[in-house]
Amino acid sequence: MRTEHFPRIRVPVVFVHGTADPFGSIRELEEAISVISAPVKLLRIDGAGHDLKRGLFDLGGVVDALAAISMNHQD
Repeated sequence: MRTEHFPRIRVPVVFVHGTADPFGSIRELEEAISVISAPVKLLRIDGAGHDLKRGLFDLGGVVDALAAISMNHQD
């Protein structure tokens, strides 16, 4: 996994991850992001693979998550 840098992340992060991603399951990603001390939001896209195709999601939800996590982050 390419997550060795996660403990050093200090800014808010939004992950958009497909439930059918062959490179990592939702559970694996949840475990990996648990070491991030900054605010983190995980958006699950049902049925989507690594490229997020075949997933049904509203891009507005991603924008909303980014806005919310940014507004709630205090330096």
